[in-house]
Amino acid sequence: MNRSLIRSALSLFVVWALASAVVAHDARQLYDSTFGPGMTSQKVVDTTPGATATYSAVTNFGTFGWYREVSQTFGNGSIVVAHWDPQFQHDPADQPICSIDFQAQMSHLTAPTVGGAVAVRPCVIQGGVFYGGPTFNVVSASWTTFGQNLLKSTDFTIVAGLGLPNPDFSCSGSVLDFGFLTANSSGGATVTKVVGVDEWIMELRLNTRTVQDGTMNNWTWTRILDTTPGAAATAISTNPSSGGSPGAYRETSQTWSDGAVVVGHINVKDPHSPNPEQVYAYDFSADLAHLTATTVGGAVAVRPALRQGTTWYGGASINVFSGAWTHYTQDGITSADFTRISGPGPLHPDFSYNGDVLLFGYVTATSASGGPTTKVLGADNVRMRAQLAPACTSGVGNAACFGNDSTNPCPCFPTIPVYGPAGRGCPNSVDALGARLTARGTPSLANDSLFLYGTGLPNSSCLYFQGTTLVTGLLGDGKRCAGGTTIRLGTKTAVCNASQFPAGWESPISVQGSITSPGQRHYQIWYRNSAVFCTSATFNLTNSLTISWAP
Repeated sequence: MNRSLIRSALSLFVVWALASAVVAHDARQLYDSTFGPGMTSQKVVDTTPGATATYSAVTNFGTFGWYREVSQTFGNGSIVVAHWDPQFQHDPADQPICSIDFQAQMSHLTAPTVGGAVAVRPCVIQGGVFYGGPTFNVVSASWTTFGQNLLKSTDFTIVAGLGLPNPDFSCSGSVLDFGFLTANSSGGATVTKVVGVDEWIMELRLNTRTVQDGTMNNWTWTRILDTTPGAAATAISTNPSSGGSPGAYRETSQTWSDGAVVVGHINVKDPHSPNPEQVYAYDFSADLAHLTATTVGGAVAVRPALRQGTTWYGGASINVFSGAWTHYTQDGITSADFTRISGPGPLHPDFSYNGDVLLFGYVTATSASGGPTTKVLGADNVRMRAQLAPACTSGVGNAACFGNDSTNPCPCFPTIPVYGPAGRGCPNSVDALGARLTARGTPSLANDSLFLYGTGLPNSSCLYFQGTTLVTGLLGDGKRCAGGTTIRLGTKTAVCNASQFPAGWESPISVQGSITSPGQRHYQIWYRNSAVFCTSATFNLTNSLTISWAP
């Protein structure tokens, strides 16, 4: 088959295969088939006598197009060469990475004359440290597709440089560069091997899920609440092709008298299942205009909305007064911020693994005494983003019990060095920085909206617990710091190395923890870590968090 046709077919296959792996995540695809002048190569390992191994890396135009050709000459040792282009960067502080999919076409161009294999590995570079992913042994001169999906941070290990054992894909990690490694080794005479690499793709599965619509074509609407006499309010939604912000938009007209009418609008194309990827928070933005502002006046209320099962939930109201298109944003909306508008479900939606499928949208609401009145609202560029990982910042509580405390060291110190800044527990098998406990919300007995978050966890069970005093002691592979009278708040399963308690549908922490009067409580996560790592124990703990409860 002509390789240009193979490439076209591969491109379609890659789009399908990678998209199928990122159904519930936003994704950023890094793709290179031309290997332009920005492509950089560097020898990062050379164990040959006198480190005399050599290489060349050039971009060639062959029978089937551009590709990267790497020649490596070595003997009685090994050589590893890193290849990357600075245009392919990502800052996990902006959007943490859940996993990475890798794919490339490769050919051992000297296979007929030299034989053997050339090893190629996906590569990430962070803080000057080169990390290599799984090894692909290229033995054939025929162009062959290699790849692997769902690579975690722990699938990348240090090849060269000094740093953490694995790259940090979380929001505490520094900027990442992406590329590939070529490697050879020999126990005998000097030899030269040449490999070709083409159609390089690394797709980053991010810890967000965004539903965005600028044409507003994938929506349904329904009147979900009508308190007018005889429920006689009327509504209609249409999609004019022009006049929006800019172009097509969603136009909703509501006519009512002596009461209120609420109309729900849902994007039916992009549902999200919290199982296995729960939602931690929700961001909403839209361009809105009160199209009858100059003739009727007043406001149209718009609320970010969710539908779970047959129940509708709405967030805080946005009162739209102006006839000019105006951008509105609400970020960090938790399950507790959404309240039931209609339907048989609980007071708040369930963002946890136990929750039913979520549909995203908004509601338009109007009310008046007298009438009849007609108001028209325009909506455009509606964006709804589900946060599939805890927030990067913690605004509540005082953290303690850190893994980098040399005066009260972790169980395996100094056999296993302690890494990272203060703010985390002892190192574990998936994160050398240790797992971290943070909190957001309001610790108030009258208005408890507190949430606890765990990050840097193995994808296994984790127990959130509460204590009345701070203690000092080693336990498992970590340190126990929340003691006194302890209460087990709940057990969760970490996904993408993170978890949350409560999950939205459960009782608040003050209820679960039997807190009846103001005062301090101490929190920690005990989590399963069965991989051989430190002691013979199969568990570890996060840092502790001290929180003061208000009346």
